[in-house]
Amino acid sequence: MVYFLSLLALAVGGYGWTHWVEPNWFRLRRQTIRLRKPLREPLTILHLSDFHFSKERFFLRRFFDRLARLEVDLVFVTGDLIDRAGGIEPCVKNLKKLKPKRGIYTVLGNHDYWNYPPFHTLRWLVTRKIIKTPRPEFETARLKQALGE
Repeated sequence: MVYFLSLLALAVGGYGWTHWVEPNWFRLRRQTIRLRKPLREPLTILHLSDFHFSKERFFLRRFFDRLARLEVDLVFVTGDLIDRAGGIEPCVKNLKKLKPKRGIYTVLGNHDYWNYPPFHTLRWLVTRKIIKTPRPEFETARLKQALGE
């Protein structure tokens, strides 16, 4: 019984963390990289990743409002922009707030190509098997088109 209750507490805690805490926990960390051969002028890069947009989210919108005030040269977005098709519009709307001097470059991640069912984390904790289904091709194509615009 103790084993079952411990496993249940771990599953509920893991689900709560992955669905309520971590998705609303954003950080901006500044890091200076020194090169052997310095650039003619400093280059400021904003690297973003793992938004998992599924709908418009207040905390994420507010974070992008803060990011929009930064003066950057380049923005690199490295995957997992959406979790559901409903996240395409808010994702693109928030990325449009950013005004880098030299452009925004995006690479799609696994969540942009695959759907993961609800309770995926709980199933993974128990079975250690990843359960996913291909995202309908038109959703990924719509995301690519919206990002290109």
